[in-house]
Amino acid sequence: NKENALIQGNVALKGTKQDCSDDICKFSDLINEGTITGDVTNDTGKEINLVENTGTIGGSIANSGSINIFEVSGTIAHGILNDTNASISSITINKGANLGNSGITNNSNIGTFIVKESVSYNGNGNDRITQALEVAKDKTLTIGNSGTLSFNSKNGSVNNLGTIAGNLANVKDSIITSFKNSGTISGNLYNDGHIDTLSNTGTMGTIYNTSKETIVALGNGKGATIEAVNNTGNINIITNDGTINGQITSQNNSEIKEIRIGEDGIVNAKGTLDSSNMQDTSNDAVSLDTINTTLIHNQGTIQGNVRVVGQGSVIGEITNQDTISGCILVDGGSIGNINNTNGAIANCMSFSNGADVGGLNNDGTISGTITNDSGSITIDNSGSIGGITTSGGGNTTIINGGMDKPGGNIG
Repeated sequence: NKENALIQGNVALKGTKQDCSDDICKFSDLINEGTITGDVTNDTGKEINLVENTGTIGGSIANSGSINIFEVSGTIAHGILNDTNASISSITINKGANLGNSGITNNSNIGTFIVKESVSYNGNGNDRITQALEVAKDKTLTIGNSGTLSFNSKNGSVNNLGTIAGNLANVKDSIITSFKNSGTISGNLYNDGHIDTLSNTGTMGTIYNTSKETIVALGNGKGATIEAVNNTGNINIITNDGTINGQITSQNNSEIKEIRIGEDGIVNAKGTLDSSNMQDTSNDAVSLDTINTTLIHNQGTIQGNVRVVGQGSVIGEITNQDTISGCILVDGGSIGNINNTNGAIANCMSFSNGADVGGLNNDGTISGTITNDSGSITIDNSGSIGGITTSGGGNTTIINGGMDKPGGNIG
């Protein structure tokens, strides 16, 4: 339908081998540069190679079959419907496109979804993106109804430079190789599949990882913000050079192999720290319960406690080279070594409920008290410690200062 041309009424697409030769079916297209006053439909079992609208459609485009390529630069007044059991391999909403208040309703599968103009999206809970999602800078994808856009992919990708208003989910057995956010995701990310690389240099909500299929690398860049990280699955490494607003938590036999906080990195507790009751769980910034972790390495600021709970918890090493505003609290489990080095500052430390700590090396400042209420620990101090208390059958060996460790101070 050429520019300035008019089709009054509805258009029913006929891309099916029952109605045409193989060649015609293979290359069936709808290209609208003019005006169609009614609706456009592609019925069940029918396949269209290309739908391209640069003109105006007064109604909607409803797909119950399959569309390979869908390009919109014009107006579709009542939006796009991808119905149950239908499919769209690739859809691009180009700059200047207008889908009215209806936007896109997806009740099935869309392969690649590219947003170059702000648009709304609604699903029915069974809707899936199977390949890629891209949102351009200064454009907004608004997710309505259930508030979640879900991936079910074998080699998927997400690249958000704009705003995603709503939640994203990666369902069980789905694989996202690259997840990049340099814009804003106002909702949360729910991962029950596999993500190779998750890179945030913008702002996003809480990351809920329930998958044992692993997030290989989770990175939060300088100046970036993640609301929180809640892990009950497996994460190989968390690297934080930005801000995590409200805790890193991991529980239920989960695994985070490494947590690395860079010089500009900040991890906060959920609320304002209560210094009068510092060891309370409300002050926890990193909370690990029944977990296997090789290394926690802090070169930035942990605004709260680092808490390890559970007899099955195993931590290879905790190294603090800057500031932990709260305490290191170990309630059961084991830690190979705790290093408070390079002039680092920690508030206090407490070991209880049979906690096993291989050694504590301090050449920084532990302003409060180290309390050992369980096992055996050797404290090697060349810095400053507010006090050391041993009770409840604990056994503490103290090496303070000396020829090779000058300046040790306790109390």
